[in-house]
Amino acid sequence: GGLGQIIEIASRINQPFELLAAFDRIIHPPRGAFGGSNGAPGRAVLASGKAIVGKGTQPIPANDRLIIEISGGGGYGDPSKRDPAKVESDRKAGLL
Repeated sequence: GGLGQIIEIASRINQPFELLAAFDRIIHPPRGAFGGSNGAPGRAVLASGKAIVGKGTQPIPANDRLIIEISGGGGYGDPSKRDPAKVESDRKAGLL
């Protein structure tokens, strides 16, 4: 599967803003295929620690940041059949 990403959003003018969330894969992670493992679920939280629900309009306070962790894809194929050197390289790079 592919890699996810982390996005942080804040108001540059120190004003509250609203988020119309339509996030998928927060509760149910992306599924693996052909023996691959499921990917990690995504996450949406405020820097202050409050969780954001995946759907609907929600206020973001002026002094906070929205942090969105977008899930990557699920794995494709049995990882035990991969070249061990490539697995180790991915592990050292923090990709696993």
